[in-house]
Order: sequence, then C-alpha cells, then structure tokens
Amino acid sequence: MAPSVVSVEPNHTPPADGRTAADSRSRGSASRQRVGQRTRLPPEIARQATAVQLPPTVMAPTKRTCSVRVLRHSDLTTSFVNAWEQLERTAWTPNAYQAPQFVLAELKHLLPDAQPLFLAVVTNESQATSSSEGLWDEAVDRLVGLTIVSPTWGNRDLPLPHLEAFRSDYTALDGILLDIEYAESAAEALFDFIQNSSWHGLGFEVTHVGSEQANLLQKVADRRGIEWSEQYRWQRAVMPRSTAQNNYEMTAISRNRHKKLCRKQRRLKRCGRYEFRIHREPIDCMHAAEHFLELEAMGWKGENRSAMTCDRDRRDFYLKMVFDFARAGRIFFTDIVLNGKVIAISCNLLSEGTAFAFKIGWNSKFGVYSPGLLNAFEKTQAMSSELSDLSLFDSSAQPGSYLEQIWPDRISCAKGQFICSSMGRAAAFAVRQARRLKRQLKPLRTHTNANSRSLPSRQQELDA
Repeated sequence: MAPSVVSVEPNHTPPADGRTAADSRSRGSASRQRVGQRTRLPPEIARQATAVQLPPTVMAPTKRTCSVRVLRHSDLTTSFVNAWEQLERTAWTPNAYQAPQFVLAELKHLLPDAQPLFLAVVTNESQATSSSEGLWDEAVDRLVGLTIVSPTWGNRDLPLPHLEAFRSDYTALDGILLDIEYAESAAEALFDFIQNSSWHGLGFEVTHVGSEQANLLQKVADRRGIEWSEQYRWQRAVMPRSTAQNNYEMTAISRNRHKKLCRKQRRLKRCGRYEFRIHREPIDCMHAAEHFLELEAMGWKGENRSAMTCDRDRRDFYLKMVFDFARAGRIFFTDIVLNGKVIAISCNLLSEGTAFAFKIGWNSKFGVYSPGLLNAFEKTQAMSSELSDLSLFDSSAQPGSYLEQIWPDRISCAKGQFICSSMGRAAAFAVRQARRLKRQLKPLRTHTNANSRSLPSRQQELDA
C-alpha cells in the first residue's frame, strides 16, 4: 500500500534492523526532502492513498493577555515543574520529548554544562501583583506556553545571534507547548518577546508542519512580519488508531508484506513458547529497561560501542528518564519472549493519547525472524485491544525507517527558523542563495574533477 500523507494534530490522543529513532536521525539527513521538491507517486499507487481522519479539536483558541518569563535551570521550582508537566500533557500538540521527565534527565546526565533558557508564557487573570518579578509565581501565574531554547551566536542556517530549540541526540521532536485555550495569545506574546529582544530568530531542528498549531503559529508570525525559513521537509511514519482498528492487516499493508510477517511469526513460534507482553507498571518498566540495555549491547551497537550501556552518562540518562516517566505512568514497554527469554523489546513514551516510539533492542541470534519488526506489528495490532487508549503512535523516525513497511500513514516534519528581524531575513536569504548556487555548480565541479583526473600530471609528462 502507498503511504497516505497525514496532516495530523495529535489530540489528547517503533525497528527489525535495530536502528532506533536516535540512530536514524544521525543517518537520515541525506534522505530529507528539500523544500519545493515533491515525490510523485504512480497513479495506481496514489489512488490507494487514503487520508486519516483523527478526532477534531474540541476547543477553539481564545485570545487572552499573556506575558513571557525567562527562567534558567536554577530558577525552576517544584510548582513550575508540575505546571510544566500539566501543560505538556494537555498541550495542543503533546510532545513527550519536551516533558520535564525527558528534558531534566538530559540536563542532568547528557548536557550538564548547558544553560538553556525556559521561555515561559504565563497569564495572570486575577491581575494580582507577582511577588517575584520576572520569575514564576505559582500564586498568580498560569503557565500557558513554553519553549526551551539555547542562545547561539549563529550557525550555517542563520549566521546571526538567535535562539535554537534545546535538544540532545535523543530528541526526536522540538516545538512550542501551547495551552489550546490560550494558544493565539501565547504565540503572540512569545513572538513579541523575541522581536523586542536582541535575537534575530527562533530555530527548530525537528518540528511539525501542516498541523493546526503550526498553521496558527504561521498566521501569528505573518501578522508580525516574521518569516518562516525552511531548510528541509520530510515525512515521518505514524500509526493513527483509525488505521490500526480498520482491518489493519488487510487494508494498511500489502498482502505480500502481511504474508511474510505471518510466516516469520509462525517460524519463530515453532522455536518454542512465544509471548507478546505489554508492561505498564513502574517496577515492570524498570526491569524491562534493564532487558533493553542488555539486548542493545548484544548487537552491532555493542560492537561499535554506541550502545547506551557502553557510556555511563547515556545509561544514567536512560534509566533516570525511564524511572521518572514510569513514576508518572507515562511509559510502557512491549516485548517478545521466547521460552522465557526476551528476544525483542521496545520503549515507548506517553503524552496523553499519543505514544512516541523511543528505543528498541533485540537478540541478534534471532535476526532472521525480524523480531523488531514483529514487535512493532504486534504493537500495532494491540491498538485494537490493550493499547486502545492510544490515538496516535509516532515512530520518531527519519524516512527510510523499517516502520514505513507496516505503518502507511505520514505526518510532515521540517527544520527551519522563524526570522524575527530585517537583518535576519537578509542573512537567511543570502544563505539560501549561496546554497542554490552551490547546487548549481556541483555538476560542473564534478565534471571538471573528472577531466583533471584523466589528464597526465606534470611529473608524468617530464618522465615521458
């Protein structure tokens, strides 16, 4: 079946080759689709693509008066972290990669020297005076928007001082958390703050485009003369509940693919007692996390020392993140067990009804049966039963992921910046022109190099 391109807004709604979301992100930049280039599907394939209808948003954004508080890591209080978690869980676009359980674990173990800024958008409906000017005051402030950024003096995309979304190698989705009730006012306050500061823009490495929230942000930016400068756009595999529950095996994947999966599953079951399990309890999740670390180290990651257990900081980050998510009831593991031994396992983060596939591991001795792919296949089928509370499963992967074989639906992601100054717009335009010129000169340079290699060198001429 051809993939159906989905522009989804996850309402309060992962691999056989072993390459997880974090691995595929490091390898997938070359496969990203450049802006303006569209992939044309054959007519007979395109006709099979079906749009996915997710539950519509039930509450329209309302304009309110908002302001921005700039906090540092040391300014965060328990009440702010609680408000942050509540905002992320009920945000217009939920994002587990922006949850405090994930970000704080990154800051503690992966990026301890980082000094990100927390741009907190608050509203004060009581009009009371804050006792802590410029900071978070739980007595009067309500958190309605948040984005976590790192100041930079410039990079290849925008060579001027600007803000970039804070992230680590394991962050699969950036963005802005917005309370849907205050979304437009919060977006206006955030853009006004950046425009009135010394920063020339706000950049994101991986953010949703084409969603309702993205369209609102674009509308607010347009009113202020803020330009969205986009470097790449690509499609990410997802599995909406509607697809999983609508005769998935017969309609969402090809007949040949389904036959191959069932054949591998039957062959694996002949090897012994086969089980597929889902773990939600905190103690079970911690045991599953240890199983994952063991399995990940058994494959090619262990051989090239890229497995989490090979690096103390990455291992500590993972266990801390799993512990905090498990304590909040926001993580689950799925595994395949053969004769009492785990041979494939996946870790999945929760944000209300949206699940994000984070990591997978499998026993390389059973690679011929594709246990990672079978795990994802079983997990998809479970969305009609044990996982029926999920509205959307996000693969967190780059194009080319093995999940595209069994998850036909897509959402659009992009890398880009909101340019907030005239100098920034001029710099971004110059960068685009330079890249366009480089692409145009590449064939000529390649041809010239080929000709030069065919000519004899000066030393060869003298020797002759």
